[in-house]
Amino acid sequence: MVLMLRVIGFWLLLLSATLGQTLPPIGTGSISGKVTIEGKGAPNVIVRIQKSDEQWNSSKPPTTVTTDADGVFKLEKLPAAQYVIAPSAPGFYNPLKKSEWQEGMFVNLGDGEHVTGQDFALKRGAVVTGRLFDANGRAIIEQSIVLKKTGANAKGQIITCSEISDDRGIYRCYGLEPGKYIVGAGNDPKENPYPVLGRASYVRTWYPGVAQEDQATPLEITVEKETSGIDLKLERKKKGVRVMGRVFDAETGKPVPNVAIALGTVNDSGITSGYSIGGGSGSNAEGEFKIEGITKGKYRAIPRSWESSEYYGDIEMFEVGDADVTGLEIKMHKGAVIQGAVALEDGSPPEAQRKVQGITLTATVRGLNANDTDWYASTNSSSGVDAAGNVQFKGLSAGNVTFGLSRQSAEGFSIARIERDGASLTDRLAVRGGETVTGLRIVLAQGSGKIRGEIKVEGGTLPEDVSLRIQAKATSKTQNDGYGSIDARGKFLIEYLSSGSYDLVVETVANRPPYGKPSVTLQANTKNVQVTNGQETPASLTVTIGNTNKEEK
Repeated sequence: MVLMLRVIGFWLLLLSATLGQTLPPIGTGSISGKVTIEGKGAPNVIVRIQKSDEQWNSSKPPTTVTTDADGVFKLEKLPAAQYVIAPSAPGFYNPLKKSEWQEGMFVNLGDGEHVTGQDFALKRGAVVTGRLFDANGRAIIEQSIVLKKTGANAKGQIITCSEISDDRGIYRCYGLEPGKYIVGAGNDPKENPYPVLGRASYVRTWYPGVAQEDQATPLEITVEKETSGIDLKLERKKKGVRVMGRVFDAETGKPVPNVAIALGTVNDSGITSGYSIGGGSGSNAEGEFKIEGITKGKYRAIPRSWESSEYYGDIEMFEVGDADVTGLEIKMHKGAVIQGAVALEDGSPPEAQRKVQGITLTATVRGLNANDTDWYASTNSSSGVDAAGNVQFKGLSAGNVTFGLSRQSAEGFSIARIERDGASLTDRLAVRGGETVTGLRIVLAQGSGKIRGEIKVEGGTLPEDVSLRIQAKATSKTQNDGYGSIDARGKFLIEYLSSGSYDLVVETVANRPPYGKPSVTLQANTKNVQVTNGQETPASLTVTIGNTNKEEK
């Protein structure tokens, strides 16, 4: 009897604890549609749905639902949010796909709204297949295939084949949208100057066996007939040379270990690209480093210290010829240290305080003499917020500091202002090399305001290679801008805005390579909106298609 009472008491305690927890909200909205293949309902197709701000967050996988016998799907109990939905049907493609990086469609769901007609008319994809082999005719195994779509509206569009070559060297890329493609395989040193670790590396070759992309033969790939026999003979990448040097403290001359040396290829215009960190390139206890397999070309050695390092390094330019490169010196300097605290704006809700310790802040210093195309001439440091609300950034070079928040950890937060010794900074914080800055206070605001509305387009129809983008531009420097996506119905949602005034701006953007100036522009594309924390502000905007850039069409 005593044992039974104890068991009952345990379960009552557990039940009370469970009821006391804050359960995730269950919404009342729904999204439904139909998946068809060649005009017929497609059963047993998996449809993925995910909040748009979580689609790149691996810790928050999408929710899935399977279509019924008629190809119909329905996602229920959804709270108001912006979602991305996409079907998963290998071997088929979505003709409405706007760009290679966005498979699905956006849906801006309102509270209790039931959105219907979100249909996907999939079509069977084309197939290209062939064999990879070396100079001796031996199969090349586990190599990736690169396809690039050509044509006026798809120049340079990269398609990555999901399958690699098998043990016979045979590859098969399927689910392709019909059109003209060039097909290649092998490593491009401009994309990655390091050899592929763990297996042989081959020189990038395009069908029918040429090294230059502009010499490749475009293939007309259709659904009616499998494009086969697209064989490629790949040459083993030359062994390359070794790049050796030493990393040391510029002031004391002592070695600096655990510094990774990244290489960036330098083109004829002096622009650095192909940033890559290879295995074994870190400095050892004596500060020595060795990078193997580097081919001819101009490079920049870019030192990158591991997290929490107190150093930053100088970038060194060098050229690789036929002989090993030796004696490369990488000078490291003791960087500036910034110490401070993080606080919330007055009136912030209690749950905001609990979230602060999970936020990561960043400090970035861009070189004073760096040009706009030099993305690597900067030093960065990140810091979490400890239990006492303190942050510390280390290893920063001299210059003006820009502070930011990691979007993945700080969704809904923005930097309202930055103070030093009790006074607000009116300009960016300037630091000198090696100094320690104290008395900094970073004040955060949690934006909970929203703008929800609809965009109407007049004066014509947008071309397939053009999409609309909406932005809420803050009129005050103490607020952050907001961004949103416009769905197929013209509905949009912009979240995580702080109280204040914003200018809604709608623009056209090119959604396909070469991603230049869009082929059409808009007229009457702005509107001012007042936002209040915790409230949703309705807004509608009518835009008119204006000038057409015929050269870009």
